[in-house]
Amino acid sequence: MRTVLSFQAWTLEPGGLRDPRHWEWARNGQPHHSVTVTAVTVDPPLAEADFAVADDVKQGFEARRARKLDGAPGVRPDAPPVEVAPGVVQLPGAWNWSALTTAVDKALRP
Repeated sequence: MRTVLSFQAWTLEPGGLRDPRHWEWARNGQPHHSVTVTAVTVDPPLAEADFAVADDVKQGFEARRARKLDGAPGVRPDAPPVEVAPGVVQLPGAWNWSALTTAVDKALRP
């Protein structure tokens, strides 16, 4: 899928910042999403509390920190791969993705 992001309606903000006020995404040549920025605050006042992370978020991060993708299963044990068409295998899971197989792939399988 080809995605193009275009920036439009550039403004010159205080301090010399050039900022696009309108963003447009297109996918495969078709409009997909757009955002219009109506206000910008350059160098706003910040407090330490603006950067505070809640304790439950910290605990959740620490609980997941040691997990690695190496140990994660490639597919769900309760939903094995399914050949949905000749040479197309669907791997059910969080992303529900599909893979094309070739004669070489099949020859390399045990």
